Amino acid sequence: MNLTERDAQILRAVNRHRFLRSCQIADLVGGSRQQVLRRLQTLYHHGYLERPRCQLDYYQQSGSRSITYGLASRGAAHLRRLDDVAFSRLDWTSRNRAVKRLFLEHALMVSDIMVSLEIACRKRGDVRLLIEHEIPLRATSATRFAGR
Repeated sequence: MNLTERDAQILRAVNRHRFLRSCQIADLVGGSRQQVLRRLQTLYHHGYLERPRCQLDYYQQSGSRSITYGLASRGAAHLRRLDDVAFSRLDWTSRNRAVKRLFLEHALMVSDIMVSLEIACRKRGDVRLLIEHEIPLRATSATRFAGR
């Protein structure tokens, strides 16, 4: 399987948010929603993404929902090589499969808010949401007083 730049965008987005629904991933990376869904399925079947098992009881109780994805060990290894991202030596696949429903629901609520903010900032054009590695460790005096 040859990974594309869009695949890297998908893996980065899932890594940044911990868990994302397929519809959120499609909103973040853009393009054809159907093509993104097909690519998510391919990344899952090749071990780059994981689907937490606790989401299966959603389907039994309330019909279909967007599938939730988390970063799998192979996806983390790819980001480590591609972006020099520091990951601990955890087994991401097992870790994601062991997630309980309450934790997943909380993580997805946080993702809902963060994805909404990111999309809103993109639409404005004059505002940009900074992600963790873009924030300086110490604010300079000029930065601290810029907002006054």
